[in-house]
Amino acid sequence: MSATEMTKHEATKTETPVSYIKPLVDIYEGEEGFLVRLDVPGVGKDDFDIRVHDRLLTVEGRRAHGGWSYHRTFTLSPDLEVEKVSAEANHGVLTVSIPKAEQAK
Repeated sequence: MSATEMTKHEATKTETPVSYIKPLVDIYEGEEGFLVRLDVPGVGKDDFDIRVHDRLLTVEGRRAHGGWSYHRTFTLSPDLEVEKVSAEANHGVLTVSIPKAEQAK
């Protein structure tokens, strides 16, 4: 899943209003980059919208049932390779990988 290729979900008049919840997050720094882990129970792996724009990482995940979504935004350092952001969802946890630029390692 490429974060730079995702587009924002736009609500239509026929959809139920959505309430946003900030999911719990763990952020880990390693030699190669950062891992951002978000607790997002009930969200399928195809129900995420992940964007990087102007050094902001935005993660949204919509539950199939319940009329609410998860939403978090993070400011990224200039020494990260934002074009190489990737994500993986597994058992209610979304892991976003953000590699460091070579000069920052």
